[in-house]
Amino acid sequence: QHYFIQSNLRPSSPMSPIPLSSPNEVEVEFLNDPTKKDEYMEHISTKLSMPKDPVVVDVGANIGAFSCRIAQYLEGREEGSARVFAIEPFAELFNHLSKNTASFAAVKCRKLAIGTKRGELKGTYLPNYTLLSGFHVSEEDKAMLENLAGRSLDKEFAPQYETVQCLPLSEFLDQEQLTGKIDILKIDVEKAELDVLKSLGGRLADVGCVVAEVHEENLSEFVRVLEERYGKGRCWVSEKDLPKFTLGGTPEKWADQLNTYIVFAH
Repeated sequence: QHYFIQSNLRPSSPMSPIPLSSPNEVEVEFLNDPTKKDEYMEHISTKLSMPKDPVVVDVGANIGAFSCRIAQYLEGREEGSARVFAIEPFAELFNHLSKNTASFAAVKCRKLAIGTKRGELKGTYLPNYTLLSGFHVSEEDKAMLENLAGRSLDKEFAPQYETVQCLPLSEFLDQEQLTGKIDILKIDVEKAELDVLKSLGGRLADVGCVVAEVHEENLSEFVRVLEERYGKGRCWVSEKDLPKFTLGGTPEKWADQLNTYIVFAH
């Protein structure tokens, strides 16, 4: 099915709604919520000056909401060309990603997981809660969200298991012959964000900007690595991020129990 997502950017001209194919309507409704601030794109559109031919790597692309937004933003410029590499390991999500980005010449989709080692990984795909799919799905997370929702989330957390191929990000860049600067690296990989960042090795020096969802247990080390690369005062951490989509209950009372942040560095 196709649902519509409206980008919350603030470039010189308004963005058009982007039709998204998705396995899950409620998640697209969350992404399309006009009251929800788009932290990723707000930072990018207000803090960065993009080069003529930017390279963007989207790790954890899901159905392609960010890849479509950034491609639309970059392709709307009068000159230059962009390349956006959208990386997603799970088969159903990858199929939707490929459909959603097909109209953007800049986007190249890759079915792959990113981690510290080359090989196979067993992942957990949640078809009814795809935004939490990954390699660290836990009963603790389910219990925390059930507490917030005030109901059982057995349906949302019904898992399917997939074995996927994994590469360090430095090897992926080599494989794609991306030997120069990476202008934007976006990471949203459900607790694997530190593995993705560290898998760059020395190539982190080539990354102009990192924007990522970071979980509390990874936050201090993630920020330390970024400050070592970009310097003190060059890393911003948001307030706690809202859950992936509204589960019911009273969100204004959730803050003390939330554990994700948006981190931006350049």
